[in-house]
Amino acid sequence: MPWPVYSETFVRALGQDTTTIYTVPSGHRAVVKSVSSVQLSGALATVEVVVANVYLAYAVFQAVGQVQAVSTMTVAYAGQQIKVIIRAGNAHSQVSGYLFKNPPTGSDDPPDVERRRNIDAEPLPAAE
Repeated sequence: MPWPVYSETFVRALGQDTTTIYTVPSGHRAVVKSVSSVQLSGALATVEVVVANVYLAYAVFQAVGQVQAVSTMTVAYAGQQIKVIIRAGNAHSQVSGYLFKNPPTGSDDPPDVERRRNIDAEPLPAAE
């Protein structure tokens, strides 16, 4: 059975000194595919995009009319946040992607990720 998928704009933020948050609903996961931002007025603006407490994008605008876009593949699980922070200036930003419904046997919890250094790695075979 295919997963139901929906194309979504998760966050559409504008103005200055604003924080806009989207929380992934229970039973779903969000895949962030695109972040775009534009500076409309003012001398300086910054736009920060944070997914699940990790910075995904940081844009600094020094002139009006600048546009920055990032293509990405980042997953946020149920209960995690997608956040856009605009500081100073007058910037607009949009974060979009896909919203997947978890499979019937799926969990809302993000998968466990093991991070360790493999000290005893085997050497790669020599090229012949």
